[in-house]
Amino acid sequence: MKCVIDLLYETRQAFTPELINEACYVDMRANKDVFDNMRKSPKVKFDGKIFSYKVEGLINTVGDLRGAFAFVDKINSIFSGVQPARGYITVAGEDVLTLANAIL
Repeated sequence: MKCVIDLLYETRQAFTPELINEACYVDMRANKDVFDNMRKSPKVKFDGKIFSYKVEGLINTVGDLRGAFAFVDKINSIFSGVQPARGYITVAGEDVLTLANAIL
């Protein structure tokens, strides 16, 4: 299992069970215990077809992106004392359109 997690971490690519078998000789289709442990691992993301390394603290989904922009917008409004215009935040003294409101 460590070999597979290391492969996912080092390459930062998504692998099917077949590609994992080719890369590090771990047959995840034949070994149900390894497959289940990898699927449940906090370090691994499994979307039903492919395995990838789960990066902590970074934006992985559009929902994470919305949350990140909302957080920056809220912090900016607290420090400026003024509610920023909808769809814009101030970064380094310049107004920047937030994607969070554009996506919503």
